[in-house]
Amino acid sequence: MFNQIEDLSYRLKQDIRQYNNHLTPISVFNSSSIINPNELDQSFMYSLLLKEIILDMPFDNETKKEYVEFCRIQYAGNDMQMKKIDEFEENYQPLLSIQWYTKACFIYWTLNKALRNQDTEIIIKMGFFLRDLHYQIKQLHSKMKSHDHLRVFRGQGVSLTEFEKIKNSKGGLLSFNSFLSTSTDEHVGDMFADSARQNPDLIGIKFKIEIDFSISTQPFASIKEFSSFEENEILFSMHTVFRIVDIQEIENRLWQIDLIVTSDDDPHLTNLTKYIRNEIDGSTALHRMGHLMIKLGKFDKAEEFYNKLLNQTSDNNYEAIAHLNHQLGIIKQEKGDLSDALTLFSKTSEIMQQQLSANHPDLSILYYHIGLTYQRLGKHPDALSYYEKSLEIERKSLSSDDPKLATTYCNIGLLYNDMGEYAMALSYYEKVLEIQQKSLPLYHPYLSTTYHNIALAHYGMGNYSEALSYYKKALEIQNKSLPTDHFLQATTYCNIASTLNAMGKYSEAFDYHKKTLEIEPKSLSSNHPGLAITYCTIGFSYHEMGQYSLALTNYEKAIEIQKKSLPSNHLDLANTYNHIGLTYEQIGEYSKALSYYEMALDIQRRSPSSNSQLHATTFNNIGSVYASIQKYSNSLYYYKEALKIRLSSLPSNHSCLSSTYNNIGLVYTDMGKYKKALSNYEKAIKIQQKSLASDHPLLAITYNNIGLVHQKMEEYSKALAYYNKTFEIQQKYLSPDHPYIAITLGNIASVQKSLGYYQIALTMYCLDQCPIEITNALQANRWFVSLGDPGSAKTTLLRWITHIFAEAAYHEDEEIVFEEESVYLPIRIPIRIRIVEFAEWLIQHQTKTLIDYIGEHTWFSERYCHAEDGNVLKELIYHDYALILLVELMGGASSFF
Repeated sequence: MFNQIEDLSYRLKQDIRQYNNHLTPISVFNSSSIINPNELDQSFMYSLLLKEIILDMPFDNETKKEYVEFCRIQYAGNDMQMKKIDEFEENYQPLLSIQWYTKACFIYWTLNKALRNQDTEIIIKMGFFLRDLHYQIKQLHSKMKSHDHLRVFRGQGVSLTEFEKIKNSKGGLLSFNSFLSTSTDEHVGDMFADSARQNPDLIGIKFKIEIDFSISTQPFASIKEFSSFEENEILFSMHTVFRIVDIQEIENRLWQIDLIVTSDDDPHLTNLTKYIRNEIDGSTALHRMGHLMIKLGKFDKAEEFYNKLLNQTSDNNYEAIAHLNHQLGIIKQEKGDLSDALTLFSKTSEIMQQQLSANHPDLSILYYHIGLTYQRLGKHPDALSYYEKSLEIERKSLSSDDPKLATTYCNIGLLYNDMGEYAMALSYYEKVLEIQQKSLPLYHPYLSTTYHNIALAHYGMGNYSEALSYYKKALEIQNKSLPTDHFLQATTYCNIASTLNAMGKYSEAFDYHKKTLEIEPKSLSSNHPGLAITYCTIGFSYHEMGQYSLALTNYEKAIEIQKKSLPSNHLDLANTYNHIGLTYEQIGEYSKALSYYEMALDIQRRSPSSNSQLHATTFNNIGSVYASIQKYSNSLYYYKEALKIRLSSLPSNHSCLSSTYNNIGLVYTDMGKYKKALSNYEKAIKIQQKSLASDHPLLAITYNNIGLVHQKMEEYSKALAYYNKTFEIQQKYLSPDHPYIAITLGNIASVQKSLGYYQIALTMYCLDQCPIEITNALQANRWFVSLGDPGSAKTTLLRWITHIFAEAAYHEDEEIVFEEESVYLPIRIPIRIRIVEFAEWLIQHQTKTLIDYIGEHTWFSERYCHAEDGNVLKELIYHDYALILLVELMGGASSFF
């Protein structure tokens, strides 16, 4: 109990302080990362760079006003803090910074939260205060009485993962990425360390810190006279670096770690600082801040700084104007504002061509960025022209293994990749890798880019396992060399998802989609083309899993972005139209599908870029629609056009070739030309067995097609063997209620009937898992069908009812068993209707008798399932297995009619 309000207030403030102590971020560098700075904790590196730039930046009274307005919005409705904000606005001076920092108020909370979360926006808003606080600590430090030695203590909790890292880094360096509160009173350190053990996820740590005044000038000072707490507090400025001397266990989940402040000439610290400072260049603090914001992917903030610099630059300072326009062009390029980027690069080019020689290296950099912008616009010939200009200058002025050459080779490779010339792309990426392996450390971010690009080429060539391996190499480096949630990580996650889709691993792909969408909205604008690619990839995953409405939703999001951000003849639009067409084709809306394919083909013909593979894809898709509507000669024409392109440009074992052979085989099957069909299927299977995993979904499709031909040729044992192979694969990657599973079971049942296995055939037709009483089956409000194409829906409904009741009658069961709460149909327009109402509709429209109807009607179409299925059901009914159907249909629903 607290007898005084002051006591309660003090305790609450102390609890808040204790909580913040446990959240103070720590960076640890073992001997490996000190020797090789590319292995540094990137959060430390970038936050230290940010601090160093802020300490060198000019701030005026406007900066304080902006921060005050920000705080008023954040603390609206909190009267106590609003009063403190007013007081801060009226009375704050740099010499009061420590006093304000030690108050339990908005300043302390906002700054520590921003430093903890690496919230660049807020850190910059508070830059004036951060700088004032640092310099006041430094000023007090210079006035401290001379000591040979000082010992201070700090207690806090750290996570198990963080603690293991510290334990494994004895002899290495450690830094707290914030202002660090310590005390000369050991009891205070014990109290904070012990309190951490109340949280089972934390280890309590007491840091014992030795300071030798003779070797270190890192700023710290006693703030006893300013502090609200009687703790003999010593406050260190941000990023003070310590060496880990010893680690000892005190008791369960409580440890002591001995640290010493590093000397000013510590070789490891000197190496660390030099490396970090070299990462960001610029003539002034504002220039360096703009550069840092680009590195961090904070493009809006970078644009703000460079525009500010441009407004401050004299009209006669052509060199500075050219540089700033160039940087702004890069920012527009990364934000996806490509036409604006070209305008800015054009301004830069006008100045540079007047001021510089034709072979000046700065022109090479500019040409490279212009080429990159044209490439992103899909204008491949223009892009190649500028890349070659850049390369020509570089070859004259650089050695053959200069890293700058690698950058240009990289982009030429990407260009060939976009054009579908994957082998040519790979040859350029290999040149890049050769240069980088000679000149860069093992975990340099540029190597991650190269591995990523090699993966792209392998993906294009159909080498999906190789592609996945290189993407994961890229991701490993990105995780070590980039800040958390960097937009480049999102790109890699998206491409890994695409590769997993191609390998048939759809659920695993969704894990990577989720990671992509967690990052992209933080760093990309809502209309950035990269977001469209992500939505398109997610749409494809849903398509392959049979969730077509969700696929269309994501494709439509992609189209909406692409129409706003890309030219109307950009190939990415054509690609998305193709995907939408595929989905409409899958749900049987062939005219819509054909319409989207024709839009895709129109774009491909109008595009200034050439990509023969995209043409082949569209020809293939058009061929598929014509096959579905039984225009076989048209279908064969388009399939053969696709095959011609693919044979001339793809490796002999590429999966796209197998798909085309499969499609041609399907047409010949429908035409009754079974030997020609088998010939094409065998070509397909030969390619797939060389290039795909033994359980890949594409193999299931080919096995099914071969089974279908053997069944039509009355070679039932062979057909059954292939259908069983199909089913084995489908069980691994499809949900039990996927329509393909139902089709395959129907095919197996049909063949088994032909072989005389009636009981087995009946079992294959039956659905199982969840029991429902027969008397309630037709009355349950939750049983729905999707009514679109009446013929298809009626047939499916009758088959479904027949399966359920035939199985129940055969086993003399009192309940029926099925798998899902909804009847699975060929996807049509999803108008949902209760089964009892549908049954009434059937009767009112004088549908033929069940036996005749099933005997004559083909379910789906002969491409997917056979008319013989109806004969199997008819046979079951004649054998009394399904006679109960008519009785129960009328009896169970009689009260509704």
